[in-house]
Amino acid sequence: MMSRTGTGRPQAATSLLPPKAASGEFEMLWSAWCNQARDPSRPSSEADGISDMLSALPKLPPPPPPLAESDVRSVIAAQQKIIQELEQQLRRGGVADSSESLGDLRRQNAAITARCIALEQQLADAQTRCRCVEDLNAKWREQYSILKKREEESWERLQRSLKRVDRADQAEQSHQKLTSALKQRSAEVVKQGQRIAELEAMVEHLRTALAVAMGTLTPEALEVRWQHSAEDAL
Repeated sequence: MMSRTGTGRPQAATSLLPPKAASGEFEMLWSAWCNQARDPSRPSSEADGISDMLSALPKLPPPPPPLAESDVRSVIAAQQKIIQELEQQLRRGGVADSSESLGDLRRQNAAITARCIALEQQLADAQTRCRCVEDLNAKWREQYSILKKREEESWERLQRSLKRVDRADQAEQSHQKLTSALKQRSAEVVKQGQRIAELEAMVEHLRTALAVAMGTLTPEALEVRWQHSAEDAL
């Protein structure tokens, strides 16, 4: 059984409320709900209490910032445990003799249920944001894969270009060597041509000198010269 305070609020139910439920604007809503519960013309069904609570939700402070998924799940589990305890107390009929306490418990139940709904909505929003982030991450990964593939292709093209440049350098070096060898050969050919020209000029000069010498000799001198040559041969 639960004891009652001077305000008609069950002590056990008050201890089960969240820490922020007993201060500020929620206290004003609590007093208003208690006054409505005292009205004999007002039906005290659970559906009416929940509808009144839901209609009063816009007057509540804005919900806190979204919590982490683990924190939200722990808070929801704690709130569900409180709801189960309150429902068990209602089923046992421990406060059936007081319509005021019953209405308070129903409104507490409605407040906690609304809090659970808000937390579930925050959890759903967080999951939606997580899915959006996962989709964005997948798109970024796809773009990264495309860029990486392009970079690999560019690297392969660069390697092929470097190989072509190396071959061109080797060909240029070979061309320079051949050009140098050709210049040397051309210089040698020029020298040989000059030497041939000198020899031809010398031969022509000797022919001229021989012709002059042959013209100055008499037949008798030629005969004597011939005899001396024959004797030298014997």
